[in-house]
Amino acid sequence: MTRSLIFSYSGQTYELDIDNALIFVGGDHVAKREFHKILKRFAAYGTYSPSEVSLFGEVGIEIEYDNKKLTKNENDFIFIDNLHDILHQFEYKRNSLLFNAISDYKDDYEINNIIYKVNDLLIHVENKLNQNMRLDNNRISLTLKDLTFDDIVKNLIDVNHIYNEIEVPSYFVKLEDTIDSFLALLKQRVENSSKMHWIVLNSPESIFRSEAFYYFYKKLENVAQETGRLKIIVLHYRAVPYYDLTDIESIVLAFNGFQQLPDIDSFYQSIERNYPCKLVESKVDVLNSFFRVCNFIGDYNRTYYYLMHKDMVLLYVLRDILNDDSNFEVENRKITTLEENYLKSKGFRM
Repeated sequence: MTRSLIFSYSGQTYELDIDNALIFVGGDHVAKREFHKILKRFAAYGTYSPSEVSLFGEVGIEIEYDNKKLTKNENDFIFIDNLHDILHQFEYKRNSLLFNAISDYKDDYEINNIIYKVNDLLIHVENKLNQNMRLDNNRISLTLKDLTFDDIVKNLIDVNHIYNEIEVPSYFVKLEDTIDSFLALLKQRVENSSKMHWIVLNSPESIFRSEAFYYFYKKLENVAQETGRLKIIVLHYRAVPYYDLTDIESIVLAFNGFQQLPDIDSFYQSIERNYPCKLVESKVDVLNSFFRVCNFIGDYNRTYYYLMHKDMVLLYVLRDILNDDSNFEVENRKITTLEENYLKSKGFRM
């Protein structure tokens, strides 16, 4: 079900519709970094200092979801900024996905029954020690404390990664091999909690291959749909991986603030009305072209673009629609006849 996410900072207030996810693209990378920064600060402390508030203008910093101010008691955040942030979730450390998953079994009847039997056996060990030590039992006695669930998981657990049936260190693990395990732990955490969970993926193109990320994103979306308690925030800065037509209403363009894209039909018709000739490309083709050019819109720092001519046409059309006045140059280096013939011999179409 679609809800609203409202956030205010730097004197501006933005209201975005969010079903399962929001995907931020566009050339205003500073705006995306600031949004990521205020989310991360909120996740860590749940509030902002007076100096931070003053930096962000008269409106201050506010985040609301579904017409309610975000609070740490009702919301939990997971930030994925790099590969370590994913591997950290498999460490037995407080607040990791693995830690929370194991902690959920603290009151499990079968596990506690086994621990009870272990403690019963420890009494025999205790008696044997006292007998063998031959201490003056009227004055000195050895006592073994009962084991608890916390004692066992804190002191006896080792987390091992298995690759081709061999234990390997965490730095050897391939990211793609961890995705399904991560998703299973995340789903368990969301299902066993009453909190709303937010997973924030910052520049996933620097961590994942495109195919692996899209698989990961769609699986996250499945968890969000099944539980109703997971929201996904994605911030792209470089090449945007593939998304499909159903994702377009989750796309937010960082240009002159944040602007959310409409449904695919409205988006396509807007391009069609402004196109210099009859638009013959399909909606899928136009959307894929948009993802190739979207991070150039409003980017005032880029000088040279390396794009297909069709993509350049769409980029100019979008710039006209958005009144984007950023300047750029296109580098089109000429090639020699021999270079051209070489490319043709490789099957390259000129």
